[in-house]
Amino acid sequence: MSGIPSWRAKRIALLGIFAAQTDTEVIRKVLKTSEPDEEGYEKRVRSVCAMYPQWETRAPTKHDGPKIFFSCLIQECSNQRAPSEWKLIAGDTATFLSCFGRDAQHAALARLNQSSDDCGLTALELQKLNQQFDYTRDTAELVLPSLRANGRLLTRHFTIYHSSTATLLTVRKGIEAGEISQALYYQSPDAAASWLALINSPNYPSYNHCAESLEKLTNSPAWSNTLLLGRHARIVMLGGGGSPSKDMLLIESALELVPKARGPIRHVLVDLSTPLLVDSTRFILRELTRRGIKEEVELRIIEGDFLRLQECSELLEENGNTIWAITAGTLGNVREREFFNSLNTRAATRDLLIVSADTFDEEPVETFRTTIEQKYRHEDMLNFLAAPLGVVLQLTEARESVADALKRVRICVGDDLDSAHSDVPGSRFVEFSIDLNGRKLLLLNSNRYHEPDLGDFARDHGWQHLTTVRSSANERFRQLLFVRR
Repeated sequence: MSGIPSWRAKRIALLGIFAAQTDTEVIRKVLKTSEPDEEGYEKRVRSVCAMYPQWETRAPTKHDGPKIFFSCLIQECSNQRAPSEWKLIAGDTATFLSCFGRDAQHAALARLNQSSDDCGLTALELQKLNQQFDYTRDTAELVLPSLRANGRLLTRHFTIYHSSTATLLTVRKGIEAGEISQALYYQSPDAAASWLALINSPNYPSYNHCAESLEKLTNSPAWSNTLLLGRHARIVMLGGGGSPSKDMLLIESALELVPKARGPIRHVLVDLSTPLLVDSTRFILRELTRRGIKEEVELRIIEGDFLRLQECSELLEENGNTIWAITAGTLGNVREREFFNSLNTRAATRDLLIVSADTFDEEPVETFRTTIEQKYRHEDMLNFLAAPLGVVLQLTEARESVADALKRVRICVGDDLDSAHSDVPGSRFVEFSIDLNGRKLLLLNSNRYHEPDLGDFARDHGWQHLTTVRSSANERFRQLLFVRR
């Protein structure tokens, strides 16, 4: 059998069940994440539903398919008398709902009745479900306020530190230089929204690869042994706005491994994007409060350039060691020598550094090129380029729509033989560019590394390689752990 019967109804039912959960630890276990409100649940559920392309037409018996998702779901949310996860996959909507407890059933039916025109059920089918599971108007009056309450955003006030000496980045300067700074892809709310949409797209699995391999790293002996024996008092996420699930992974691991006698863990975000910093901070504060560990963590939010950490020196000077992290392949978007020179102005002996990197092994560049083009040549990636490109067209008074300009974007992949893109020897580059008035404008650059060469480069800058962890879903995506010597 292939596909999941009544999937549209099941999907909408899941949105209701997850939104009704007051203990979001259940959501985290099932979806490998945490979301604080109904909108967040819905966003993550839809993302998970899309992780395996078109579950409706894919065999559910695949090892990496929806069977794992439903197996986790039935363990965490199920009725004690529920059958196996196979019933969740293969059964009709009534069988599906019977696997859950009464509260979850009513939450699911509340959502189905709200979405009656889009749930794939006829009015008669929905009426029969309501009768079968005793869902009445009186029940709805009890369930819906609870759903709305759990969907309400919690408000928190927090401080964002701004550097008084930071250089203002503008698209105009990028046009003059022939290269748009990557930081501009996250500056405006629209640009930040495009990034969040990209990382939740089924066409762009790198975010999930990074989060999954980062969790594996925090469970590795090299990580555990180093933290247990060290003096690590803080975590600094460099360019980390917009990925709060990774923040929580590191916070939880540090709280578990770092001796409590050393006081609260300080978690620092350094990023140039205010919208992403705000998004991450709200998420982290809600999670810390919900889990009852807010007093064990001090948050410090810095709007600043991690390539100029000396400008943040007074905000980073403290006793104890630091866990520095640059995740999501961000190192590949900047000049690596500039990054390490900046980092070394603040790093101390025995500090740790996590580098998330896209890598390649010995495959020919032609094979590499095919893989990269399949990864990037899709609508979600082009939409990510749209916000700054729109400003480019406006400033240059181009008589062209953003949609038409996006069609002209070129993706170039190759060996970086002349180090024009990367400071790490043996790297390969992925370049997005467009011709503008007869002149090439570089929109985006992303470097890929041969792991031994990246390790050698880090060693030359004072960082010793401790271990590497590969993503189970994509062995080319890796977490490299270094210690400062």
